[in-house]
This record gives sequence, C-alpha cells and structure tokens, in this order.
Amino acid sequence: MNNNSLYNFIYNHVKNNPISFHMPGHKGRDLFKKYGIADMKHLLPCGDITEIPGADNLFSPEDTILSGQNAYSKLYGSKKTFYSVNGSSAALMAAIFSSCSNGGKAIVARNCHRAVFNAVRLWNIVPIYAFPDEITTLGSRVTGGEIESLLLKNPDTEAVIITSPDYYGNCCDIKTISDTVHSHGAYLIVDEAHGAHLTLFHKNTDNPAILSNSCRLPGGAVEQGADFVINSTHKTLASFTQSAVLNVATDKIPDEVLLDRLQLLESSSPSYLLMLSLELNAVLLENEGNNIFSNWLKDLNNFYERVRNMEKVFVYIPEALYDFTKINLAIGDLSGAEVSLRLNEYGIFPELDSGNFTMMMSGIGNIRSDYEHLLKSVADISKTASKPVLPEPVDSIYLNHPEYRAIPKKAVPVHYSKSSGHVSALSIVPYPPGIPLLCPGEVITQNTVETIKKLIAKPTFISGIDTNGMIFTDGGKTG
Repeated sequence: MNNNSLYNFIYNHVKNNPISFHMPGHKGRDLFKKYGIADMKHLLPCGDITEIPGADNLFSPEDTILSGQNAYSKLYGSKKTFYSVNGSSAALMAAIFSSCSNGGKAIVARNCHRAVFNAVRLWNIVPIYAFPDEITTLGSRVTGGEIESLLLKNPDTEAVIITSPDYYGNCCDIKTISDTVHSHGAYLIVDEAHGAHLTLFHKNTDNPAILSNSCRLPGGAVEQGADFVINSTHKTLASFTQSAVLNVATDKIPDEVLLDRLQLLESSSPSYLLMLSLELNAVLLENEGNNIFSNWLKDLNNFYERVRNMEKVFVYIPEALYDFTKINLAIGDLSGAEVSLRLNEYGIFPELDSGNFTMMMSGIGNIRSDYEHLLKSVADISKTASKPVLPEPVDSIYLNHPEYRAIPKKAVPVHYSKSSGHVSALSIVPYPPGIPLLCPGEVITQNTVETIKKLIAKPTFISGIDTNGMIFTDGGKTG
C-alpha cells in the first residue's frame, strides 16, 4: 500500500484514538453496538447490496425503506420523510425543485449553503437575496422583517429559503418567519442540516437550557411551521456521512413529485449501507433518546460552567436563538488557527476556526471524557497566551451586497488580485462553511479581492480558485 494512500492515513488516524469535535456526530464510536442495536462490522463489505428482492427501492419505497422513513416522521413530527444518500445537498435541491416552478422566483438568504445556489442555477430560479440583518459576534441571521419586506416587493415569490442554525450555531426565529411566509402564500424551506438534534433535545429533555436558563436551545423548524426541513443526521447524530433526511410538513405537493426530484439528484445505485445507518439511527433515537440527550446536556452544562471561569479563555454563550452544542471559544491573543493546531497536538480535532475563534462541534457520540480532555487542553494552551482574550467578531463574508448582472457566457481566467470590476463566472466558495463568497453573475469588488487574499493567507480551502490564484470571470466585459 502506498504510504500516501487514504487507507494508511485513516488507519493511522484511527490508531491514535483521536477525539473528534467535528462531524460526523457518532465521533467514530459504534453507538449501534454500544446500545445493543446492531453490530455493523459484520455487514462490511457483504452488506453492500443493491435492489435485490426484499430490499425495497429508494425512489419507490413500499417496505423496509418506507418503514424507516416513517420512523423519522414520528421523531420529527413531519407529514412525510424521505431519505437522502447524497447528503442534505440533494434534499435541499429536491425541496427547491418541488416547491418552485422552473424559472420561478424564490427569496434566498445570502448566507445559505452552496447547494442552494446550485439549485438556483439548475432550476433557472430568479433569486431575490435576503441579506442577514441581525449581526452577532459569530455571523448573523435573517429576520422576519427582512423577509416581510422582500415578500411585499415580490408578491410572485413561490418559496423562501433560509439556513438555521448556521455553521456557528446562530438560529433564526423560524416561527415568525414561517407565519410571514405563509401569509403571503409561499413555502418555507429551512436548511436545518446543522440542527438535526434540535427537535430531539426538546423531545427528550425537560429543560433544554444551559447555565441556569440563560441560554435555551431553540426548537426544530418542523414544529415552528416550516414546510420543508432538511436535516443532516450525520452531522450531530449517528448515521453515516452523506446520509440525511428531508422532512416534509405540507401535504400540498404529491409524494411522486418529491420522489421524482430526488431521483434527479441522487445515484440510481443508492448505498444500502447509508440507508441502513439511517434506519439504525432512528431506532437508536427512539429507544435511547432520553438517556443520550440528557447525558449530552449534562456534559455540555459541566463543560460551559468550568470553561467560562478559565483565565484568558472566552466562550461564546449568547442568551437566545443559539445552538450551544457548537462550542465556540477564543484563547488569549492566539488565532483560531493556532488554537486548532495546538488542540491537534493534544489529539483533539475541531470542526473549524475563523478569526480568533475555534469551533468544536459536539455530537451524539461525544462522552464525558472528551469534554474533560478538551478542558485540560484548553487550560494548558491558555497558559501560553500572553494577553487576556479580546474576542474579535468573525468576518461575515456574505454580508456584502454584491451587484448581480448576468452569468458570463464565456469564462476567462483572471488572477484574483486583478479581478475587481469583473463578473464572476463560477462560484467562489470558502470551505468550511460552504457559503459562497461570490455566486456566478455577481460583480467582484476590491473588498472581495481583499477577502480572498485573507482567506488564501490563512490558508483556507476555496473552490473556484486554482493553485495559481486564477478565477474565471467575464474577462472584464459584462454579459
């Protein structure tokens, strides 16, 4: 085996018993076996099957797959649930394709994931951007007032698409937005990929609050009135990476339409192992939900209570509309990138860093010892900080209001440093969090150029820019 092989990397990574504060939510632990539900290792690789008799069919479910999907409808309180083995991206796009006519109009929060903007392009949707108008230390959120204003100006809007929670945990007031959207006769689609656990926390704990009720975990989007809610069950729960569910809370769109849109976007050979992980995840949540979520809440309470008293450590705990299962902290005068690298040395792997914040994404698979090791590591790292922490607001790169012209018919490569004034031909997307800095057809400004320069210096992975710093534009001519 080649020393640079993916096999060797994963083998050695696992051998070192890393502590995961990144997705997926099972954290590398066999939760199905732990709770006596199933032993998955005996199904690899022989359980990797296709549509043999009795296995059911993802795009025409009648038996085993339908039963699993119905289990999620019960868990989330939706009318229907559909599996996605192409992640929340396919589920999001299917919801958009089902609720909007081809060439129709949709209000789209500008801080949505790239999958939403891909759907806009593929379905020829006329996008009306809703820019986040409530700024927080970590990002921002779209409010009902912004949505109401845009709906009044665009009465032919068919759907409104928002993200809640975002990558850092900021949540929207879904109930207010839902009431507003429905009063204008449109559908509300909520990308709740990062919040698959929200409904379940409320269902399985008496008081989903932290630090003496100062911060309550928001409820899920289905219970707050959204029509389509997309949940990445792999991000914080126990299903495998690339699995997700589309929860439908409206009966206005036939199942056949939704299934047709899903089959447009997913493989004709869906992974039965991914679908199995979705089924077992639902069984786990139904059987052990109270135990799992109560312990998760206790561990988070214990962590926050202790870390907030550490010298030179700042932990982000707002009062409302925040998913506190995402631990955002800053240490002294260290950058978030420095803290991430230091944590790696302690065998801890965070989800992301931005500015001087580092974000640890907790999940269903984390146990008390993970948090204890994180506390000790943060305490050790803070001793090397020379100054008290001065939390810097995270750059919300999507808060700029770029001018939209038209997607260039011909794409010309230009170095990003000389691209100001050009029109972007491709999406420019820093990852994480996967929110486009530029969408095709938007005008590049000097401020955008400076943002790209900062991202490259971090370094940050950016799709749409090659290793030589070249991006594709209209070459300086519009249209």
